[in-house]
Parts: sequence; structure tokens; C-alpha cells
Amino acid sequence: MCGLHEIERKIQLKQAFDKEKVELMIQELQGMFDNIQDLRSRIEEFEKKYSELMASPEYREKLRLLKEELGLREDYSSRSKPAPTIVEKLTGKGKFYNSLAVEILEVIGKRAKESGGILTLAEVALTINKEQMGNFVQLSDIVKAITLLQEAGLIPGLKTLPSGTKIVEFLSVEVSDDSNTILDLASPKGWITIEEIMLKTNWSADRAERALANLEKLGIVRVDASYAKGKRWHFPGLTRSSTDKNQ
Repeated sequence: MCGLHEIERKIQLKQAFDKEKVELMIQELQGMFDNIQDLRSRIEEFEKKYSELMASPEYREKLRLLKEELGLREDYSSRSKPAPTIVEKLTGKGKFYNSLAVEILEVIGKRAKESGGILTLAEVALTINKEQMGNFVQLSDIVKAITLLQEAGLIPGLKTLPSGTKIVEFLSVEVSDDSNTILDLASPKGWITIEEIMLKTNWSADRAERALANLEKLGIVRVDASYAKGKRWHFPGLTRSSTDKNQ
């Protein structure tokens, strides 16, 4: 009988010990979960604090890799879409526009250099919205960010051609009046021929060629001699946004 009591006592002790181990395990797991939640919150605070730097694709990718290494999945569906506050919208200044301005320089800067320093406003907006992962940025907000860059002396800024086409100048370029006229004539489709220039301006061939040579020297235009009907001069900063269907 005494032996039976001893066995029951040992069973009870073991059950109590196992229960304590389970509770300790649960507490440890809860602590780990709390640490993960705390880490997630800290990273979100970090992203907000350094939002201007996080606009850079390079830093954004580094942070994504760090999150992946820590086992924190990127949940874009639950993230609020970036948008300017009412005050920022009214003033055209603030963290939202600063971040957007940095992104415009980071994303568009290299391509602008390849096109002689100019791009249509439409192409800038299209490229930025491709980078936003579904978070649409209004054209008016992009214009405000470009204005900030212009005010800071980082880019020459926005310019409207007589045809109504808006272009963004990312590099200072010395363009003559004749070259500006050609840029305006080519803006609807992104390319032009010397015959078109002469027909629309009544210039001599020499005058048209001089203006084109100036644009070619600046890297704004590139000649294509393979066109069946003669030479075409293409404008990389205008071409992708053109709607010409007769090429």
C-alpha cells in the first residue's frame, strides 16, 4: 500500500514538473514573439524616421534583405500608401515631397543623362509610378517634388514647349533658339527629319543642320541613317512617351 502511494506521489511530481516545463516553454515562446513584434515596430519606426533615405532603391533593397534575414516578411498589402498630409499638400513641402524628390533624382537621374539631360514630364511620372509598387503618385505631387529640386538648385527644372509638351531638364544645357524650335517640332513623336524642319520653318538646309548638330553635341538627339527615306534624328528623352504609329 505504501508502495502505491509512493508511485502516485512520483506521478504527481512528474506531472507538476512537466506542467511547469510547458509553462516555461510558453513564456519563452511568448517572449520571443514579443521580441519579434518589438523588432518589427522598431524597424517601422526606423523607416519613418529615415523616410528620405528609404526612398533610395539601394537602401530599400538593403532593408528588404535585412528583414528577410530576420525572418520578417514584407507585407505590402497592409502598408498604408504614402501620401502627403493636408499641410504638405498646401505648402508643397515636407517629408513626403522630400522623399519623392530624392526618388526622382535616384531613379530618373541616370536615364536623363543618357538622353542629354531632358525627359518629358509624362515619362518621369510613368517611371516613378512603376517604382511605387502600385502606390499611384499624382502628377501634381511629382511637379511639386520637381519644384523642390529646382529651388534647391539640383536641376534646372520644368519647361513647357510651345507645343504644350512639358519637359524636365535634369542637366544644364545651352540650347539655342533654333535648337529649341527643333525640340518643339520633334516633341509630338520623338523624332524628326531635316525635310520636316525645312518645311515647317522655311529654314535653309544649312541652318537646320547647324541646329541639329548643336543638339547632337549635347547628346539630346541621335541620328539614324538607316531610315529608308533618308536620315531621322531621334530624341531619347521624348521617344518613349511618343504615340507615333507610323515608325
